[in-house]
Amino acid sequence: MRRQAAIMIPALFVLSFMPSGRATRAEAAADVQVDLGFHAGNADVDFFYDALAPYGDWMEMQPYGWVWAPRSVDAGWRPYRNGHWVYTDYDWTWVSDEPWGWAPFHYGRWTVDSRYGWVWVPGSVWAPAWVSWRYGDDYAGWAPLPPDADVALGQASFGIDPLAYCFVPARYLTEPVLTSHYVPAARNVTIVNVTRNVTNYTVVDNRVVNQGVQLAEVEKATGRAVPRARIAEAAAPAPTRVRGNEVAIYKPPVPAAKGQPTRPARAQAGRAAPAPPTPNPATGRELRERQQQEQQHLAQEQARERTELQQEHAREKASPPPSVSRQELAARQRAEQQAQARHEDREKRMLDDRQARQRQPAEGQKVQHHEEKRPPQPPPPRDEKAKEKKPKETKPGEDKS
Repeated sequence: MRRQAAIMIPALFVLSFMPSGRATRAEAAADVQVDLGFHAGNADVDFFYDALAPYGDWMEMQPYGWVWAPRSVDAGWRPYRNGHWVYTDYDWTWVSDEPWGWAPFHYGRWTVDSRYGWVWVPGSVWAPAWVSWRYGDDYAGWAPLPPDADVALGQASFGIDPLAYCFVPARYLTEPVLTSHYVPAARNVTIVNVTRNVTNYTVVDNRVVNQGVQLAEVEKATGRAVPRARIAEAAAPAPTRVRGNEVAIYKPPVPAAKGQPTRPARAQAGRAAPAPPTPNPATGRELRERQQQEQQHLAQEQARERTELQQEHAREKASPPPSVSRQELAARQRAEQQAQARHEDREKRMLDDRQARQRQPAEGQKVQHHEEKRPPQPPPPRDEKAKEKKPKETKPGEDKS
């Protein structure tokens, strides 16, 4: 018996996320337009099981089936954060810094659970990345696509929490080190309202292509040509590497699942990655000391983020943006302060849960997915409502630029 996770296998399709015109909630709403359709399939989770087990915990989570949570990541970690973008023959390709990044950033979907943090829902379709893109007002941002992004036919709508996005000033999008350029997460609730949804996936010669941000716009923002590279397939699971104009990445075809999603004694398919060096088991005292250091580090990082947000707010009050009234600025800053508080609470809960798993390993446990409850957001300013326009639907063969 093998584990299986729902996934949509593309036949011939164009998947684009049309801009909604405005965002009236905490989520950045995106409308999914499928022009030529999907047919359903299943991912053989056994294929990934041994390769990812050294780096995280597998658990059975309803309604998704078997999911995986990375173990040794910072409390503020989110998918597609530690790495950088390379423009390849598959368009925008994510090069992860994590040794296990060949799988969760190129197959399947991510979702955030209020108790367990970010978990990966395996899938069988390889792509250079599975993200939602936003661009505009000199910002570029991306967030992992949720499981709801898999649609059978026709149109579907879903929301992405602004805190899931990584935003950078557009001129830094192609930098090899992005972590020092990320905008504080609390400001995402403002940036999603001044950027447009440019997510656009298509299939060319049986290859999923991640178009997203237009290359010409990135080159205009950076003031230089974006280097091109090609994908070179690695023979075995390994960290993704950039060598000159080649990106070496392991991208095997994933077999379809058979049977019911029950857990066998050990994985039966796929090639396991070499296990990392096994550290000596920490004593109770060593574990407590390490976890105390992690708590202290999180507190310091959150204090730094609060200070950055306060400084940014002070600059805006001293010199308000020309198109924003004093009342609008005050409302925007209140929303960002609320987002910062929610962001800190989420990080604290994620760290607490991860440390609890370290104290009591829980591989293979069954859990229920818990959606995070978010406070309702105020509607946009009236002058923004007056500018609303119904987005034009893109038909097959039309230029999407």
